[in-house]
Amino acid sequence: LTFIPFSQVYGLALERNEKFRRRKDDLAEGRGDIDIWEGHFFSHPSFTSLFESIVLELAGRGDVIMVGAAIQAVLRPFPGIGLVYVHAPLEVRVKRFMDLNQITLMEANQTIKWWDQRRRALFEISSIFENTAGFDAYDLTINTDRVSISAASRLLQTMLQELPAPPDPSAWQARLKRLALARRVECSVREAGAALGLAPLEVHPDEDDEKALKLTGFVHSADDEAEALRQARNSSEGHEIKSYLKLLQLHGDLMPPHCWKEDQ
Repeated sequence: LTFIPFSQVYGLALERNEKFRRRKDDLAEGRGDIDIWEGHFFSHPSFTSLFESIVLELAGRGDVIMVGAAIQAVLRPFPGIGLVYVHAPLEVRVKRFMDLNQITLMEANQTIKWWDQRRRALFEISSIFENTAGFDAYDLTINTDRVSISAASRLLQTMLQELPAPPDPSAWQARLKRLALARRVECSVREAGAALGLAPLEVHPDEDDEKALKLTGFVHSADDEAEALRQARNSSEGHEIKSYLKLLQLHGDLMPPHCWKEDQ
């Protein structure tokens, strides 16, 4: 199995997306709030789509182990994927972090608790984590305070042997590939105009046409629909884009600035 750490997902995002790279540079130069790595991906809807596209693409290769606190939220709906939660009590994690970095107990405790709070907040505000909280969202949980590395390895091997495989592996990989493309297109649409939709616009594969993608959501005007459709087509890699966007009218003070009209 190929091991894919979260740093590889993060590195691919930096390579592929200029805005994501600028966010990292801003943080490095003291502009913006420090965040956990997963938090970078969920600070903007386009970054969330970027994250999903990379995770789906890497998982679609098959025979991989991917590590990251948000990856399970993307892959949970699909068969043939085992979800494992690796954890330890707070005091154990603090002790390990203290020894690793040669810092005081107070410093380690403060840092670990800060990370925990940020991650809990992230899981509460992002819809992608719906129905992924709690141990029942996983196939296997491993407490590293009580289970040795060798024992954990045996547990993982047993789980992989017993895990039901997809009924059609080639169709399974093709589906993940199409979903990854849909999320790449979605990233482009969301990145091009944050004010185009009343909520972040979405792109999905057309289940009746493997060469088409569906653009869905609500927009403010016909011009916004045309712009969203243009952005989707520019990044669709030759796939047809079918628009299912709906136009909703709001009162003037709720409209985005580009829709305001001067009083006659």
